[in-house]
Amino acid sequence: MHFPPGVPVVIVNYKIYAEASGKRAVAFTQALQRAAQGKRVALAVAPQAADLHRVASACELPLLAQHVDSLAAGNGTGATLVDSIADAGATGSILNHAERRLSLAEIDAACARLAKAGLMRVVCTDSVRTTRAAASLGPEFVAIEPPELIGGDISVTTADPEIVRLAVQA
Repeated sequence: MHFPPGVPVVIVNYKIYAEASGKRAVAFTQALQRAAQGKRVALAVAPQAADLHRVASACELPLLAQHVDSLAAGNGTGATLVDSIADAGATGSILNHAERRLSLAEIDAACARLAKAGLMRVVCTDSVRTTRAAASLGPEFVAIEPPELIGGDISVTTADPEIVRLAVQA
């Protein structure tokens, strides 16, 4: 999946908020889709894994899984497979969110599985150092957000514009 060049990309992660879970995930996504219509922005959403198929069936926005494991089909209770998210309608996955940290080896393996399936990779980082490491894996997007800013009202660019500049350089 590719977004138009030069267009800001906004990814809305639903996490596990009740307002964007189950049947409400569809209504929430449809509202976001209407809000983005006609705007110069590329919007993607990340509902819970259980809601991917439901949202994909009712909406036209690109969908990202909130997480994917690097495992192949077989043993792995509770794991989320790349093939399963693709079958559910996802076009990619977020990896290494602050609420679901992975080792670099796990990120690399998951990125490889996603790439093999032709799915987009969004790797979250918390510092310039981890951004450099994540970028070396070749994901389509790297999203930097220091942990102290997650869930707050202050954006990374407001709190620490230098970290954004250094992350882009990395």
